[in-house]
Amino acid sequence: MVPISPLEQLKSHGYYVARGLLNPSEDLLPLKTTMESLISHLTDIYLRELPNQEISKSIQTKSFPEKFGIMLGASKGAALHHLDPALNLFMPKFRWRRDLPDTRTDGLFALQTHPKILDIMQEIIGEEITATPMYHVNFKLAAADLQLADRIAGMAGANLGRERFYNLQVGKTHWHMDAVAGLADSHDTPVVNAWIPLTHANEENGCLRVVPGSHQNGIRHELD
Repeated sequence: MVPISPLEQLKSHGYYVARGLLNPSEDLLPLKTTMESLISHLTDIYLRELPNQEISKSIQTKSFPEKFGIMLGASKGAALHHLDPALNLFMPKFRWRRDLPDTRTDGLFALQTHPKILDIMQEIIGEEITATPMYHVNFKLAAADLQLADRIAGMAGANLGRERFYNLQVGKTHWHMDAVAGLADSHDTPVVNAWIPLTHANEENGCLRVVPGSHQNGIRHELD
């Protein structure tokens, strides 16, 4: 049996799984390390703005997911928007803070332009590739870490449940089409997104789910 090409599968199914494309230790570990350092830095900054400084004393003993939850709560949810520049376009009250470290790191750019990823993209859309700076880094937190974030946000007088895109970024992502984030005149242009898990992803901790063939029914803004 002749294996189906990435382009053929994308046309028929709407997705293509490139198994074993990247090496976790060589291609993903540098970005993971950079992200952990970034989150730690942001956590320290936002913690200093909390009225109650008690939690700062134990921050060094916290795990990475706990630090993320603490950062999320201490920032009243604002850290999510800083970490996801693309979604800032939909946040009219968002204001860039010059004192926060830039999320557009060399490690992230290296992954976006990785030769192995570009080779797959070339098979699908041809040699003329235009890469958009749009990206999302979603952190799917366990219930305990989300509760920690809620508790700390409460100390700061905030309700994280009111934050737009909260579930998309850290909770349960509902069915959606990425194309709805683009302008209407881009809907007829071939656009390919790459979903790259930085940690082991399965049905229990949050993998990507797709509906084969759903791309053939046009752009839908509301999905059941």
